[in-house]
Amino acid sequence: MLISLGLYSIAVVGVFLVARKYGLSAAPLEYHKSIIERDGAVSEGTQRVIEALYRVWAASLAGFGLCLLGLILGAAAGGAAWPHVVILVATFAMAIPSIVVPRRVEKDTSVKTPWRLALALLVAVVLGFVAWLFGY
Repeated sequence: MLISLGLYSIAVVGVFLVARKYGLSAAPLEYHKSIIERDGAVSEGTQRVIEALYRVWAASLAGFGLCLLGLILGAAAGGAAWPHVVILVATFAMAIPSIVVPRRVEKDTSVKTPWRLALALLVAVVLGFVAWLFGY
């Protein structure tokens, strides 16, 4: 079970790092700016809206990470089965749109977006779940 909890924890660290980036970075990030500037300059209003969305996204991610951490250190570490299912389902709920939507934008604009990071974090959780299934 230690490997499972370790893989989940790696994903949580990644979630916190992404939350930090969007919570503390100036908006818009370079890849967003590149996409927006295809239609003109980034206006002050657009910048403010994006900054607000970044901060809300960052807070949501941080809250998600805290919930996962609580499940990992609490019920999952205590041997309960249900938190593993919750961790997997909640991660899929967060990761799928975080992969699909930016990937679609990247395909449409040819501007590289961070969907690969969301995929990597999802893979860590899936591998953690599989490790748990096999008793690791």
